[in-house]
Amino acid sequence: MSSVFHLDLGQFRAVIEEAVAAAMRRIRSERPADAVGKKLLTKQETAKALGISVSTLDRLTHPRGHLRAIRLDGRVLYSPSTIDSWIKMQEGGEE
Repeated sequence: MSSVFHLDLGQFRAVIEEAVAAAMRRIRSERPADAVGKKLLTKQETAKALGISVSTLDRLTHPRGHLRAIRLDGRVLYSPSTIDSWIKMQEGGEE
């Protein structure tokens, strides 16, 4: 036999907000980390950090460009140390 719950709008909103907050905490705790403990950056985070668009980042990413990315579970992630190395290479004018 099933139970029926009656919630007013405020109670329903509180339940939904807590469920979303719990999901966000879980997602944040599951983010991968690189070998030195720094988090890996998403395409959006990397583009923002470099001051470029995501489409420009796509063009700069290997195999089209020289910036290496990590592909994990269908996601494209960037190591901060790899980004730093790539920037240094660009400053030196190397290809």
